[in-house]
Amino acid sequence: MTFLRGVWRLLRVLVHGLHGLAVVLLRFGAMNAAQRHAVVAWWSAKMLRVMGMRLEVQGSFRPGAKLVVANHVSWLDIMAIHAVCPEARFVSKADVQKWPLL
Repeated sequence: MTFLRGVWRLLRVLVHGLHGLAVVLLRFGAMNAAQRHAVVAWWSAKMLRVMGMRLEVQGSFRPGAKLVVANHVSWLDIMAIHAVCPEARFVSKADVQKWPLL
């Protein structure tokens, strides 16, 4: 039963990921900034739920410019931050360029 649950969850993650890619490729260009932020927040929060995670948020971001510093340890941190602050942009270290996949 656990194996089937894992396969089902993986399929849902793949479908949700492909849905997000389709939205970016087909609709993002026609959206204004507020609409894009709403889609990013929705997609990120749903991806966390699809993976069986619950995000607990304390507090909120103030409007305007902000600097979020995160020493993240996984890609889940990016989705968690985007779920609550969809206007966030991420900068990676220079050594990421040397990774074989990227």
